[in-house]
Amino acid sequence: MRPLKYILIDTGSESNKLMMSDVGKMENAIQRTKTYETGNKILDNLIRIHFSYAINQRINLPFKSIWNKWCVLDKLTLDDNYEYFIVIVNNAIHRLSVKHLNELQKRDNIHIYSLLLDPFLHLPLNVQKQIKGVNWEKIYSFQKSDCLKFNFTISNNIYSKVDIALYGKTDSNKTDVYFVGLAKDRMDKIYKVYKRLADFGLACDFNVIVDKRVLDAYKSKYTGINFKTSRIPYGDVLKSISATRCILEICSEGQDGLTMRFYEAVFYNKMLITNNITAKQSDYYNDTYMQVIENYKDIDLDRIVNTDVVDYKYDGRYSPVNFLQTIVNDYYEYEKKD
Repeated sequence: MRPLKYILIDTGSESNKLMMSDVGKMENAIQRTKTYETGNKILDNLIRIHFSYAINQRINLPFKSIWNKWCVLDKLTLDDNYEYFIVIVNNAIHRLSVKHLNELQKRDNIHIYSLLLDPFLHLPLNVQKQIKGVNWEKIYSFQKSDCLKFNFTISNNIYSKVDIALYGKTDSNKTDVYFVGLAKDRMDKIYKVYKRLADFGLACDFNVIVDKRVLDAYKSKYTGINFKTSRIPYGDVLKSISATRCILEICSEGQDGLTMRFYEAVFYNKMLITNNITAKQSDYYNDTYMQVIENYKDIDLDRIVNTDVVDYKYDGRYSPVNFLQTIVNDYYEYEKKD
């Protein structure tokens, strides 16, 4: 058996880089965001435009293979004496040529995987099409219904625990309940929960990202909520998590996999209120610290105030390092059967 090397292409967002940061600490692994390196600023800008996420959602620009010779995957997989396991996270695929990935996949020592951290049908149509166009070894997803519908493989091992203290020391119980997320189609649900908590006297830190066009109307209608028009830096999210007793998660309809909020509660020992019933299926589900609700009236308000010590005894099992080991084990197990 050839020695292994792992290459992980993350999405480039701050949160995803941190989620996958355990991989970058491995001796035989490389975590990258940049997918092309030319050494020329003009060419770099042309590549950025050619693979632009916004442009390609409107029209899938052709001839992306002209940039293949500058693709970092070619430079990182030159040694035929190694077995390469390449993982491309979510919509990072939009920065790569589907045709080129399929050419790489033909080499007997290269194995390419997709790891989806969003429901497949929530991804832009051009990204869905690209994912379908690659001859992946496997597609892994946290969403159970997607695995059943599209023959993906389930995986929840996708989060690196980080040191929150690096983002600023805070009082551990500065707030009682923290929420952060896009408004999507759930603003009324979010506000009903906020009102129930706030009317009880709990200190709430609710942050909702909305389109600029509705900002003024939402501020007027949903008083007490902190509205933003751009994503909050993940370092700030971690700082707010450090400062709260309890994390609130309100999932959209159809969500049936564990999310970042669940992991954050477990990693950083915070109570969790969620409408995601999948939480009950986790080995870390603890009804002392977690409340799985159907609507805002189900929340046990006294428990939020009276629970002082939270300890899930997390053992590191959700690290992406374990995910990489899983894909290797799955690959060689399949090879034995073949």
